[in-house]
Amino acid sequence: MGATLRLAARWARTVPRTERTREWILVVEGLLQGAVDDEHTGHLSLRAVAERVAAAEAQAAEGVAAAEAVVAAAMADEEELRELIAEETAARLPCHEVAVLLRELACTAYPSGRTRTSR
Repeated sequence: MGATLRLAARWARTVPRTERTREWILVVEGLLQGAVDDEHTGHLSLRAVAERVAAAEAQAAEGVAAAEAVVAAAMADEEELRELIAEETAARLPCHEVAVLLRELACTAYPSGRTRTSR
């Protein structure tokens, strides 16, 4: 998935500004929306981990046997979480690509620069 996103971003960057159409804008907006969604999903994953840690701490407070079981489960979970983080990171559009696409979208949508609006 990440390779496809990077290829799409590379394609979008190579389209000359004079040839960018409404469809180009929609594709770039979709790529940027996907990046935002991926970031949100990442935060939800971290929140779930924090909740599991809090639950494990509560269990550990119940006794030594529970604490040993929690430690063993945490060690197994840690390796699984490292793999999950690596997979999620590889599947995302890199931040520098997001920044370039956002800049190019702004330059395409506002070729003369940002216009002022009255308040």
